[in-house]
Amino acid sequence: MKKSVLVLLGVAALTLFIGIWLAKLQSHDLFQEPKNDAQKIANFVAKNGEKGTFNDGSKDEGISYTYKFYYWHEIYELEVTVYKEFKDRQKSLQISRYLTNRPVGSLKTPADLVAHELMYGRAEINIEEHISDFDIDMEVDILQQYTKKQGSVYMGFTREERDLGIISPSATGVQEYWYEGRQEREPSGWKKASDKTVAQVADEYRKHLFVISERLKIK
Repeated sequence: MKKSVLVLLGVAALTLFIGIWLAKLQSHDLFQEPKNDAQKIANFVAKNGEKGTFNDGSKDEGISYTYKFYYWHEIYELEVTVYKEFKDRQKSLQISRYLTNRPVGSLKTPADLVAHELMYGRAEINIEEHISDFDIDMEVDILQQYTKKQGSVYMGFTREERDLGIISPSATGVQEYWYEGRQEREPSGWKKASDKTVAQVADEYRKHLFVISERLKIK
């Protein structure tokens, strides 16, 4: 009797172990124990985002996960990339944010977008930002921002105007700001960013992470 009980307990323990092992294999978490908000968001994107691949067959091949959401006048696109071998299985997080002149968070049908175009004119971007965190360690590696300002007012621009503005800012008034590796790009070349700028960039990143976590209810 005791032997049968021990056998049953052994089988139960083995079943439990296998179940836990399989659950871990099937887990979408990139970080089993996330250490910061960026890693928590990366786990969310890997679990809920659209999966794809890039650089297939090369040494830089990997998997990508993309998740897009809309809130108020904002479009957020979150992308996580995981390299298969490059740079020791490097993981990266990119946040793209578009502040627009359209209430994209409340549009229900394609007809709503057409109606807004007819009633209020063309859809435009007021602020476009891209933040890259290559190791998902809360360090901003790249920040790109596109704006068209008149005084303190952020004017609207189209994607075509933005692209033309990169080549010739005076043609459209769209300005590009590029921060990378704690340096800022200027027309004359790169210069080291001040401590104040580095702190402001880090603070901007933290604000985006907080907003994303709140809107997607990531704990």
